[in-house]
Amino acid sequence: MKPTTTLVLLADEEHARIYEKRGVNEPLVELQSFEKSSFKDSDKQYSDFPGRSAAARGTAVHAFDRTTSEREQEREAFAVHVLEAAEGHLKRGGFDRVAMAAPPKMLGTLRAGMKGKLAEIERFELDKNLIAEKPEGLVARFSEMIAF
Repeated sequence: MKPTTTLVLLADEEHARIYEKRGVNEPLVELQSFEKSSFKDSDKQYSDFPGRSAAARGTAVHAFDRTTSEREQEREAFAVHVLEAAEGHLKRGGFDRVAMAAPPKMLGTLRAGMKGKLAEIERFELDKNLIAEKPEGLVARFSEMIAF
């Protein structure tokens, strides 16, 4: 019987770590670790002021509503990088499922951005910031939900 392989994804708004677990008795192995500052778009300046628009001369001037804050825009941009990295590992590694842990807002952003195989395979999620957790602690955290 082929062991179930799990891709473990940890993220917060500044850091991400990706691990693999190749079976119940196998260790958790770190595949990748990176920070938001390692991407060129991390220092991008986002507008925090709404724009203005006038339909035609003599008509009313309207302010655009602010749809997302600068922090939300930065979170979404970093989540794109995190998900791209995870998808790359999925393509190379033949994983059966994904286990994720992130603070609630980041977890929601990651969940909303998932597509392709990453969105299709079985997922287990924890809404906690476990980015600083040691591998042994991660195994204990996830073992409450799955045979890990």
